[in-house]
Amino acid sequence: MAFTSSKELYLQWVLAFVLFAVGLYSVPLRIMGLDFSFIPGDMGDARFNLYILEHGYLYFTGELSSYWNAPIMYPTENVIARSDNFLGTLPLYALFRALGVSTYSSVQYWFLVLCALNYVACFWALWRFVKVPLIAAIGAYIFAFGLFNIGQVYHFQVFPRFLLPLIFYWALMYFEKRNIRYIYLVLFGIVFQFYCGIYLGFFSIYMLLALILGYFIAKRDLSLITRFRNLKFLGSVLAGVAVSALALTPLMAPYAEMGKSIGMRKFGEIFDSIPKLSSYFYAYPSAWTWSSLLYEPELAGVENWWLHFIFPGALPWLGIIAGIALLVSGRLNAQKSRVSILLAAFVLAMVFALRTDGLSPYKLVYSLPGFSSMRAVMRIINVNILFFVFILSLVLLWLRNHGGRWRMVLYLLPFVTFIDQAYKVDYNLKRFEKAEALLAEQRFIEALSSDANGDFDAVLVMLSEEAKNDHAVRITHHISAMLAAQSLNLSLVNAYTGSYADGYMDLFDHTDSATLEQWCHRNDISMDRIRMVAID
Repeated sequence: MAFTSSKELYLQWVLAFVLFAVGLYSVPLRIMGLDFSFIPGDMGDARFNLYILEHGYLYFTGELSSYWNAPIMYPTENVIARSDNFLGTLPLYALFRALGVSTYSSVQYWFLVLCALNYVACFWALWRFVKVPLIAAIGAYIFAFGLFNIGQVYHFQVFPRFLLPLIFYWALMYFEKRNIRYIYLVLFGIVFQFYCGIYLGFFSIYMLLALILGYFIAKRDLSLITRFRNLKFLGSVLAGVAVSALALTPLMAPYAEMGKSIGMRKFGEIFDSIPKLSSYFYAYPSAWTWSSLLYEPELAGVENWWLHFIFPGALPWLGIIAGIALLVSGRLNAQKSRVSILLAAFVLAMVFALRTDGLSPYKLVYSLPGFSSMRAVMRIINVNILFFVFILSLVLLWLRNHGGRWRMVLYLLPFVTFIDQAYKVDYNLKRFEKAEALLAEQRFIEALSSDANGDFDAVLVMLSEEAKNDHAVRITHHISAMLAAQSLNLSLVNAYTGSYADGYMDLFDHTDSATLEQWCHRNDISMDRIRMVAID
């Protein structure tokens, strides 16, 4: 089968769009349902993230006087700095809310748009990198809709990551072109990524460090450093860093203040969340192709096994193997430099975020400023996947340019990619019904609405009998109380977040008059000013 150049290019753009449409249907729309009846994740973290987004919307529309002092865990201040904040993508959510869309539907549209942005951004970066639309589409599909995403659907924090492939591409372009504008773009991308999510902001720095070290190892070229001897160049870079630091200050200052109060998290607390090499071969149990072959972490006795489903698919791993083989064989020619840099950076990015037998090089990364704040290192797959897809793209580019008739295999790869990354909508998939969540919230709204005009400063919603005996139900109880109080503009003692003020956990677990009295005494507030509400 042969194509003229223009026909082949047209076909590739069509296939790129088809992969985009298939990806949107395959991941966000299948998870949420074509009638948008489901929310990705569970009734815990997913609804907590909804609370954070709605809190931001209420603040920026003038209905709340303070952003960082959310009216939960009363009277604790700076509560928002105990979790991610989504400020970078809040305008997306706020747009839907401003158009009159409900909170739950707005977060669904927000999720859908983020999935689309992840594909578009990665496609653009890869297209600019290899100049072949179909290859770019395959890599972008894996990044935006790949199987590793299914194990993360209850962590909305990892989906605003469309800046990551752009940062990756801009860094590589600086290596090749030495144009200072790429440094400015990298700095812009990192700042924006921090505003989209603190976790991936720090991991974008990790990714950048791996790329820089990979460059030095592969090229043995110190000109990246010696160029800083030029005072004009040095001043321009420092000016860019200073502007970036100023831009980050409003975001990071509350987190720095919070860090002083809660202290540094001990390395042992996060150790189990560091991937093992085997984690990259644990497929999510809903994986259509791989679940029967690669779903073993629970049986293997892996600690916190449910965090370890970061298998990127067989095709990305084949790309790594083929990249190594082509590099060793000396057959890469024009792409040798790119592949050697990316493979060196890939090894560094992988090794420094692995653990085995009680040891991990990640302890060195953990000692860097800010990295100790992250307790879920497994989320590093969201940056490491870029090493997979960029290396795979270079391998496919080699196949296209040197494969003769075998280059036509490229046109089968969209189908292969779909099969490799496919999953089943089954009981393992984490999602909940929007109608169920609305009913749960309505129960709490009705309870809080009775005598709502009384003289009190805040409300505590007492635990139901079921919540007293089940930690997971306790979490959903507190979040339902938060959402109900948010809709009624009430201050609340209940709270669920990433970390808690001293002495709060007893109140979280028991939520009775005795633990409330202790909490009030600790915070020097009158218990008489707290209204206690029972829930059936």
